[in-house]
Amino acid sequence: MCPAIPGSVSIFTPYLQSPWAHSRTARNLKFHPLALRRAIDNEPSLARVAAHFRISLCTGKEKVFAECDTWELLNLTPDEVVSLTTRICETFGLSMPALQAILNNYLVQTTGKNDLEKYFGIEQPPQYLCPRTTHYSWSKGTGELCIPVSRPLETKVHPVSEAITGIGSKNMIRVPVDEQARIDCQALDTLLAEYVKHRRAVYAIVVIMGTTEHGSVDPLSKILALRQKYQQHGLSFLIHADAAWGGYFASMLVPNPDLTGSESHLDDPTLFVNAHTINELRHLRHADSVTLDPHKSGYTPFPAGALCYQDGRLRYMVTWNSPVIGFEDESLKMGVYGIEGRYVPVVYDTPRLLSADVSFSSANQVQHL
Repeated sequence: MCPAIPGSVSIFTPYLQSPWAHSRTARNLKFHPLALRRAIDNEPSLARVAAHFRISLCTGKEKVFAECDTWELLNLTPDEVVSLTTRICETFGLSMPALQAILNNYLVQTTGKNDLEKYFGIEQPPQYLCPRTTHYSWSKGTGELCIPVSRPLETKVHPVSEAITGIGSKNMIRVPVDEQARIDCQALDTLLAEYVKHRRAVYAIVVIMGTTEHGSVDPLSKILALRQKYQQHGLSFLIHADAAWGGYFASMLVPNPDLTGSESHLDDPTLFVNAHTINELRHLRHADSVTLDPHKSGYTPFPAGALCYQDGRLRYMVTWNSPVIGFEDESLKMGVYGIEGRYVPVVYDTPRLLSADVSFSSANQVQHL
């Protein structure tokens, strides 16, 4: 974890909101540099920025922002993207509210994805990569949803992608899995090479840390290595670890601070997870975001989910403020980072009642792996 940029945890109702929050974060992050470029092209007050503002590409090279092509802007690293507006304000003496007021007119949240793609001539929209073992809620959040219509036994397919994320089901690509129901890294490598060849951007890759049906844990460490490899070829993307079911097992890899010196053989993690799983759980801290469902392995008797960002600034990509509700304490603003935010007390108190390490409920265990 980056010590200067704290992480963030948002609590919400699971299933639809987890894929909504993450896929919307990935979409807004991917188009944010394009929105800024469009603002610079059209706003005279930003002319100085166009001529002198330099950024780091995912390849490590530096370049003047206004000279970057669409492919380069679509493939900036997450850290570079969330730093753009702050750096512009610091470098050129602009106020953040003033810059934000200008930029709001060009954001994908304002104009829509199709408008930005048309402006920049993007004929092949970015895609979202998930293993075939992905929970069906991802299809709800990014693709199509079957809902009852005239009669209870009838269903009708409605495209909710435009209403929820704007990504669309045809841009959610299912990656093959191997015989152990883990994402096939060789197939993923081949697929990523095609994206580079055709200069097609990728929003994110979803890695499953414990599939619902089989308990299979995807090789997160190898996918992190693949991202490093393809960043050198100009392709960058988010990596999201869907640890809704298996994430709580990471708590067994960290010493329990409540132990008083007495040890039990039941504390041995190898009784519950194999060497592969231990290694992949220890790489959770390198993912850009992690989903945890306390109502699963956390034994919380209430539907709840947590989306944990490695870089807390990512949550601002899905922030919505209410004009009638205000909080002096920023930590209380749970609902502004998703469709809704609630159930925090029951998520926090259940580990206490079960005598578990309560720090895990705030994702501290993932930080300390």
